[in-house]
Amino acid sequence: MKHTTTESAIDSITACKTDYITTYKKVHFTPLNPQQEDILIEDIAHALSLMTRANGHFPVFHSVAQHCMECCEEALARGLGERMALACLLHDSSEAYLADVTRPVKKNLPEYQAIENGLLDAVFTKYLGRLTEWEKKQVKQIDDDLLYYEFYHFMGEELSEKPAIAKIPEFKELPFKTVEAQYLQLFETLSKAISGKRRIQGVLFDMDGLVLDTEKLYTRFWQEAAHCLGYPMTREQALGMRSMNRKAGEALIKSYFGPNTSYLEIRSKRMELMDAFIEKEGVALKPGIHELLHYLKEHGIRTAIATSSPLERTLKYLASVNMENSFDAITSVYMVEHGKPEPDIYIYAAHKLGLNPGECLALEDSPSGLTAARKAGCLPVMIPDQDQPDEETKKLLFTKVERLDDVIGVVEELNRE
Repeated sequence: MKHTTTESAIDSITACKTDYITTYKKVHFTPLNPQQEDILIEDIAHALSLMTRANGHFPVFHSVAQHCMECCEEALARGLGERMALACLLHDSSEAYLADVTRPVKKNLPEYQAIENGLLDAVFTKYLGRLTEWEKKQVKQIDDDLLYYEFYHFMGEELSEKPAIAKIPEFKELPFKTVEAQYLQLFETLSKAISGKRRIQGVLFDMDGLVLDTEKLYTRFWQEAAHCLGYPMTREQALGMRSMNRKAGEALIKSYFGPNTSYLEIRSKRMELMDAFIEKEGVALKPGIHELLHYLKEHGIRTAIATSSPLERTLKYLASVNMENSFDAITSVYMVEHGKPEPDIYIYAAHKLGLNPGECLALEDSPSGLTAARKAGCLPVMIPDQDQPDEETKKLLFTKVERLDDVIGVVEELNRE
């Protein structure tokens, strides 16, 4: 019978006289078969506070616990919320029971990686419940970003291209007992903050092509306006203009038709043609919006519009379909410094609801909107309108659904006890 890599590792260990380690709190802990009752935060805090980063090669002592707290603070600074912050605090907890292996060696040890991942999942499950793949990717990204700054600070070495982070750590040299106490205090604070708290507390809606079936009109009238002014815009080029802020849109237009192209002239013509059409024909709602809003209201989940359209036009369009009072907040990129694909509008919309972006789903149909949501720290959900996501867009997504009322299942899964 063929063994899996994990089974082979287990066989080799169980052949020894003991298959457990004795922890700081005198627990006989079995790394290959971790039991949740044996996982103690006191053991994790103590061990990680005594373990050094970089296998002891930094010029001064900097513990794994300090690194975890720095990752935790970065998650909070990015607006990802207390749940993601606690995930970052715990992301190296397996080292408390396994020690660590340097990255160049670890990548060649699939059995070790399987054991490490299983143990880490057990810790996450005990203190946070199941982490989604998207959440794990966020933790990994913060871990990698902080690794760059650690090596630059302590070794003067740049491991990669410099990543942007929200809060550069001070990298203080501290006694391990101080670090241990700080780690435990941070764990307690975050655990209390998320205790009994829903994972998703807000849903942020793009408007055009998401709530209202208007995105196809933008595509149509970008083309018609460009053609009226002598520019042979294709449908694919018009699709590229979705949710773009003025600066990004102007750059895109000039990349299409040359540096002397007047973005404002084409945009004004597009607005003229589209406004005339809507005045005559009106706008339509996307399917599933009423069902989703009813569910969210029933479950106390707050809602906001986060649109690239001007506020006056947004209110006019929503009023035309009796939706102007259907959301807890209505926000426009004209209220913030930078439009999509920058994150400003989603950060602003979340804060208008009194939430962190990490507590919100962001519903989008366009790549620029999904980019904005991802940068803000929301969970980006795509509901395709005129096209399906390409490979680059898929990397931005938490998930994809086909209709607005399909979002109900996403919320239920994330908020499941």
